[in-house]
Amino acid sequence: MTLRITPHRQLQLSQLHTQGHLSRSNLLQNQISSGERIHRPSEDPEGQRTILNQQAAIARLETQVASIQYSRTYLHQGNVELLDANQLLVQAKSLALEARQSTEQTDLNIIASELDGYLQTLESIANAKLDGRYLFSGATNDTRPFSGIVEGPTQYHGSQSSGEVVLANVDDVTVFLSGDEVFQHLNETGDARIDIFETIRTLKDDLRNRAHFSQDEWGARIDRRIDELQQSSDHVLNVVGEQSVSLQQFDRLQTRAEDLKHEAQILLSDTQSPDFATAVIQLQEEQNLLQYSLATVTRIFDLSVLDYL
Repeated sequence: MTLRITPHRQLQLSQLHTQGHLSRSNLLQNQISSGERIHRPSEDPEGQRTILNQQAAIARLETQVASIQYSRTYLHQGNVELLDANQLLVQAKSLALEARQSTEQTDLNIIASELDGYLQTLESIANAKLDGRYLFSGATNDTRPFSGIVEGPTQYHGSQSSGEVVLANVDDVTVFLSGDEVFQHLNETGDARIDIFETIRTLKDDLRNRAHFSQDEWGARIDRRIDELQQSSDHVLNVVGEQSVSLQQFDRLQTRAEDLKHEAQILLSDTQSPDFATAVIQLQEEQNLLQYSLATVTRIFDLSVLDYL
């Protein structure tokens, strides 16, 4: 017995092929126009998983880079302030050496007045803030750290603990220093604590009260202030060095995060973006096949009873 496909079945098959070509053509057109290869998870489940993972990684790395830049801004400003403070200590030591050689009270009063200006500048440095946050108040960076710097006695109101930034997979990095540890420190022998501001205030008072001391006693007091200023300068420079190390660490962390972000963006682009040349060729093929299918359907409708006779 000879089996023959009925025209109805031929029409059904032609419609299926036509719909398949039309669907694939629409998909390719959508990929080309949007620049995205995957629009629904069902189109490529594994690819969609890769896309979601890389998008999450990029978002995480962008947050880390933003945190690094934010923290580095404060740390850099603190570094600048401490370099200025150290410059004032060096200049104060030079004034003390100059006063050591002077015998005129008028000259000593002029130097003391200059030290008054240094204290005012140091007060501005010690209470420096950026975007509403105090740089030398430790973990409580919303609290003004120092009072009594110019007139005395010095009082520290900040936290004894440093303010740190927490970053993924690395040790915490100190950003907000405790002013109590920056502007006050142990002397070389470790048996006394030096207050930088008190040292300058005492030097200033000694210069103005030269007549209250004998030559030897006054010289010994000035020499002690000079030694304390030198120790304070060394201490501040040590803190600046630690800050510089932290800044270098931030640079390395940011470079690493940006490299990882770039790699994730490449993988995301490779997974998500279509090969435009291939997609255009495939679209042309699907359109050609669609035309052939439509031509076949037209041919089927051209059949008449005479074709069966």
